[in-house]
Amino acid sequence: MFKCKWCAHAYKKGKKTNSNLYTHRDGAANRTPCPARSEAIASGAILPPTVKEAEIEEEKHQLGTMRAYLKHAPFDNRVFNQLLVMWLIRFSLPWNRIEDFLLHVAFNYARRGLHIHTRVWAATEAHRLYLNLQGKLIASLKNLSSKFTLIHDIWTTKGNHHAFMGISVGYVTDDWTFHISHLGLKYIASNHKGKLLAIPFANILVKCGLAHKISLLLCRNKKTEKLTD
Repeated sequence: MFKCKWCAHAYKKGKKTNSNLYTHRDGAANRTPCPARSEAIASGAILPPTVKEAEIEEEKHQLGTMRAYLKHAPFDNRVFNQLLVMWLIRFSLPWNRIEDFLLHVAFNYARRGLHIHTRVWAATEAHRLYLNLQGKLIASLKNLSSKFTLIHDIWTTKGNHHAFMGISVGYVTDDWTFHISHLGLKYIASNHKGKLLAIPFANILVKCGLAHKISLLLCRNKKTEKLTD
């Protein structure tokens, strides 16, 4: 057990990890940092930014980069539609939202002659974006000096018996930054055979020459056991 010098709360250290202590110091997505953190900093303690502060700074950087590009780049109707696709993906909206009548009226009012593509185009463009990002991830994994951990999970859908299995990779970069990135997604029909679920992902890993870089396979969802029996 460790007792915080500033808030006097006791925290248990894990057997092989300091994650509880780091979480108390820096906080987490669903947990605030030490309530006396500001006092520690005022007393001269040099602490890294909290998890939420780091997320805010990263978001500001991303928004600043995009705004800088949009500020100086000439208008391109295709880029405009690609931004709409990014909006749909970010907020998990259906593809037919891009064909909303009032959306067309509003954008046409803002810029005469503006053309918004169909939902088929939006879905196709999203697939291109997905493959592009997947290719970049695979290239970075090939150049990775360390191995990675496979993480898979199951998502079910409401109203039917279908599901999706996704696979992610957890790895540490050369500058000691931990990342978890999405690698692939597979549709699972209601009449699937559990023993065949791993084949598509195994094919991806073998085809891309990543099979030798696997260090561990981790199941994050207990539903996987039921679906793969």
